[in-house]
Amino acid sequence: MLDGAAQQVDGRLIRLRGYVGERVAAMSLRHDAKEVGFPESASQPAYDLMVDEQPFQVKCASDVDVIKEHFLTYPDTPVIANVELADQVDSLPEAMRDQVYFQQGFSVHEVDGITRESVHAGEEMLDFEIPWVALAMAGARTFLRYRAGGTTLSNAVGRLAAPSERQWPPSVKWPG
Repeated sequence: MLDGAAQQVDGRLIRLRGYVGERVAAMSLRHDAKEVGFPESASQPAYDLMVDEQPFQVKCASDVDVIKEHFLTYPDTPVIANVELADQVDSLPEAMRDQVYFQQGFSVHEVDGITRESVHAGEEMLDFEIPWVALAMAGARTFLRYRAGGTTLSNAVGRLAAPSERQWPPSVKWPG
């Protein structure tokens, strides 16, 4: 996701921004004691959130044109927009302006930061260097135990095939 030309990376992150924006907006609304729900499908047309039983579209962008586009297709579905668009709302027709809401704490900069950090963390999780190092450590420890007579060859092979939590270094914290 983060490899390639800057334009490619930005395009990928902008596509994810919408999904992350919906979650950030929902958290902010819940913090304000609103009842927030999501449609059953992520591709639900017209709205992204149900807020106090009313459907809303969520827009997280740097330009107000995305709001105009939404209202051309779904004129009756109000929009929750990021706070950076508040100074651009005057360029919308009055009928549209009356249906745009800005949620304090819902910021395109925050959403972009969360998106980048999440993608980076996901890529770190897929770094296969860590499992290989762990396997090498478990293998070395099992070999030394076998060599010292602390286990049989079949048990040593079995331990490498299905290592238990006890074989990992004590500094590794396991959940639960």
